[in-house]
Amino acid sequence: MYARIAILISFLFSVPSYASHHESALTDLQVVTEALITTVTENREEMTNHRMVLYSTVDEIIRPTFDFRRVSGLALGKWWRKATDAQKVQFENEFSNLVIRTYATAIIGYTNHDIKWKLSDPIKNKVKVSAKITDSNGVVVDVVFKMAQSKRYEGWRIYDVTIEGISIILTYRSTFNDEAAVSGVAGVIKSIKEKNNSCN
Repeated sequence: MYARIAILISFLFSVPSYASHHESALTDLQVVTEALITTVTENREEMTNHRMVLYSTVDEIIRPTFDFRRVSGLALGKWWRKATDAQKVQFENEFSNLVIRTYATAIIGYTNHDIKWKLSDPIKNKVKVSAKITDSNGVVVDVVFKMAQSKRYEGWRIYDVTIEGISIILTYRSTFNDEAAVSGVAGVIKSIKEKNNSCN
């Protein structure tokens, strides 16, 4: 799964060749992309040596592009409905940190890729931003950002990502379901928190 997330980072950090004129979903990602490229390029040495600087910087830039409440509910699946309000808050906090730190770790090894973008027509309040990513070895990977509008936020936010047809959220859900079946939602939260602490 982490390899797929690394591919996602390569996509997110590549300079797009054009912007959509009819949807802001793609242009929102472009703004994030340019900000990340500039920040990582100018501060790579410091971020490599001080991971908390890396994590906090990436968090600040990336977090506004995700609907982490929706992402959390999808990732936890049926256990989300069984979680208390306090557990939902804890899970969202720890899970969002895990996702961002995983992305941040992949940033350090980023190299440029050739990207071909495609923006789907919106269906109600949802849209897909797709890309064919070609690496330096000529390997092509298909990535799709699923984005939606919500009353909780302005603009478009990511709620899932698929790489070669495999959903990152559903992959997490499978892992969390197995853990929750044994130790409950509290056990899942504890496990994620331990992973986050190991990244410090």
